[in-house]
Amino acid sequence: MSFVIEKCGGLLLMQGRGRWEYQHLGVPVGGPVDHVSARLANWVCGNEDDANLLEIGLGGLRLRALGDVRIAVAGIGAEMDLRINGSAVPPGRMLWMEAGSLFELGYMERGRWVYIATPGGFAAEQLLGSAGSLTRAGLGRSLEVGDPIETYARDAHPPGPRWKPMPGGALAPRGAALQWLHLQFAGERAIRVVPDAREDLFSAAAIAAFYDTTWRLSPQIDRMGYRLDGTPLPGRREQIISGGVTFGTIQVSGDGKPIILMADRQPTGGYPCIAHVASVDLPRVAQLNFGEAIQFERIDSERAEDLLLVAESYLAQMRESLLSQAGADA
Repeated sequence: MSFVIEKCGGLLLMQGRGRWEYQHLGVPVGGPVDHVSARLANWVCGNEDDANLLEIGLGGLRLRALGDVRIAVAGIGAEMDLRINGSAVPPGRMLWMEAGSLFELGYMERGRWVYIATPGGFAAEQLLGSAGSLTRAGLGRSLEVGDPIETYARDAHPPGPRWKPMPGGALAPRGAALQWLHLQFAGERAIRVVPDAREDLFSAAAIAAFYDTTWRLSPQIDRMGYRLDGTPLPGRREQIISGGVTFGTIQVSGDGKPIILMADRQPTGGYPCIAHVASVDLPRVAQLNFGEAIQFERIDSERAEDLLLVAESYLAQMRESLLSQAGADA
């Protein structure tokens, strides 16, 4: 089964597992920018966490099904308009498309990344152990209008109605998990960060300003990093001996403004690091868009670990429920 791309107004990439084992060679890890939304889309389809799927930045996508196929769309915190043959369909559900059907994703008014999964995953060439595109490293490329997209599944069949509702909140564990997930993206709250071990490279005034400032995402954001706008941090900043960085590391560039490193970050960096986004808040950061406000809250590593354990516990409940439902649809 396959699609052909009829419109692509934003970024469209194939994504899969990250290339963790090649960082010592200077290869970025990559992988989905919003790993929670990507996992949810895969789970709805009965896939493992890192099955190949499509990552769409900002929307504006139109796909034509060349055969019968099932898909699921997820983008937690994103406001999206999804349609099949002109009829609105919901995210987070198994969607059935007959050959010739047209899938449309409008431009997003809120949020930034949306993921499309299919049972069995999308077929794509493996480069250094992953099908994920790392365009800066020359591994894969952006998908374009006219490109075919193949799936591994060959036995797609309709799951009853055009879209299959998932069970409601009657299951207490899953109901609690859904409530937790929505709370992660509800309203405005500070992004929790853990101070870097080299925080003493900054003055006390600079550290205080980092946490007191309401920053805004600049237009200079991509899969490698999100640059922030605001009053520059005071004090001199000199480049240091390069050290290891990770997803969520916050560097301060020469102009005194922070950069949050994202999925395609380099394995090492030479700007001083002031903090690291707590892993539990990385999906929230990922879904921020141009001009949105962001403020940081300082927590310690023990608190960050506790928050992540709670998050993974809820996600495990959702995984079990979604994989069970996907099995019933198969």
